[in-house]
This record gives sequence, structure tokens and C-alpha cells, in this order.
Amino acid sequence: LIGTDIPVLKNIQAGFTFATDTDIDKHSPSVVEDDTVSAFGVDIVQPVVNTDAATLVAFADYAALAPSDTTVEPVSGSAIGFRGMLFNFLTYGAQLRILGPNFVPTYFGPVYDLTRQPSYDALTAGGGVDYAGWFASIGTSLLENWIIFNVGLDGPFGTPATPDSFLNYPHLRAIFVLAEGLIPGISFDASYDKKSLGDDADGSGIVEEDERFFADLFSADGAVVQARFNYQTGPAVISFTYNILFDPDSGEPEITSGLESSIDLF
Repeated sequence: LIGTDIPVLKNIQAGFTFATDTDIDKHSPSVVEDDTVSAFGVDIVQPVVNTDAATLVAFADYAALAPSDTTVEPVSGSAIGFRGMLFNFLTYGAQLRILGPNFVPTYFGPVYDLTRQPSYDALTAGGGVDYAGWFASIGTSLLENWIIFNVGLDGPFGTPATPDSFLNYPHLRAIFVLAEGLIPGISFDASYDKKSLGDDADGSGIVEEDERFFADLFSADGAVVQARFNYQTGPAVISFTYNILFDPDSGEPEITSGLESSIDLF
């Protein structure tokens, strides 16, 4: 409707997303050979408020996950919410999510390479039920988006009864970004990702659920820490990556690092 003069609606935006992993068994030995997972998504974004003091955007999103395993039915989820900024530096957002059995929000998320196995296990576990979830975020964006900090927390309302799955518990993700431009040629980002907040792993039930939740916020077990330092010269970008996965079973951190190179064309 961009070519019309209909107030508000002329600014509506729509998008389509497709992603697939065609080689899951290469990274997850317990997965049947040649299994794949594909994701499909559509979304609509509607700007509502755009002033110097505040911005507000409403959106709706629908996504489906389809494993190639014929014994597992495709699952879908939807969300409706809003996001925006106050006073040109404070960012905020919230969502209501209606999710199908074993649906994994942001399945191909930023830590997918490090958590491929538990994500696949949650998706294909079976025995789950439809459930409602929530998401909320708050952060700051400074110096025209050159410095960004954001914390997002999501989880189910009640317990979705998905067997032995991180979907039963809240999930925290915090990010820090130093965008290219503040320091010429240099950019940096880091994140902290923690699933299963408040999980009674040993089944003892001795500690209250809210106490376990806050204890998990400051526990490294099961957390994923990622950092990326980028140096750009002309169109070439050289990146140093550093990842830490704190294995909750062994208690030992699994550390990977490496160098990447890419060409920035746009």
C-alpha cells in the first residue's frame, strides 16, 4: 500500500523468511542420516508512532518448522507484539506467543551452531502440547546506534509439558554491540545466552522455583558466550570469533575460536 495515501496503512511492511539445515547429522551423531529441518516464516510490520520522543511499531509473525523425519509432524507458532524507542536511547519490546507442540522460537538463532542438538531434540521430542508464551526486552541505543545494549527474556505461561525440554523454562539473551563507525574500521559484538532458567535438573524440588531462576541467572552452567571482533579495510572484513559453551554435564567450558574473512559489498 506504499503507493496509496491511506493514513497509517500506507507504511505497512511484509516479509518472508526461509531457512534450512540440510546436514544435521554431520553435527549431531544421534540424528538419523540425511535428516533436515526447514523453517518458513511470514511477518507484517506496522509503524504506529514516529516522533522525536517516541517510536512504536506493531507486528505479527507466523512461522513453521518442518523436520524431514516423517514420524514428526510439522509445528507452527505465531506472535503479536510491539517494539520501539523512547527519548532516542531507550529501546523496548514485548510479544505474546501462541506456539504449537514442541515449537522452538528462533530455531535458527544466533547460538544455533553451538546448540544444534538440544534444539533438534526439543523439536522432535513428541508428547508436547499447544502453549502460550511471552517475550520482553529492554535496552539502550546510544550515539545513533553505534553502541547498543539489549536484554531479552522469553518463556512459557505455566508449563507446556514438553518432556525434558528447555521449552519448559525461561530463556535469557543479552547482547552488546559496538557498531562500525565510532572507531574507524572496528566493530565488536558480544552476547550471553542462557536457556532453562529455573530448571530443577536433579528433580529434588528442594529449592523453590523462583530461587532456582535467580540462581541460574548467575550460574554459567549451560550458558553460551559469544564474541566477535571485526576489522574492515576497504570491502574486506576480517573477524576473530570466540565462543564458550559451558557444558552443564561436565561442568567444563568448551571453547572454540577462529578467524573469518568476508567481503562487504553493500
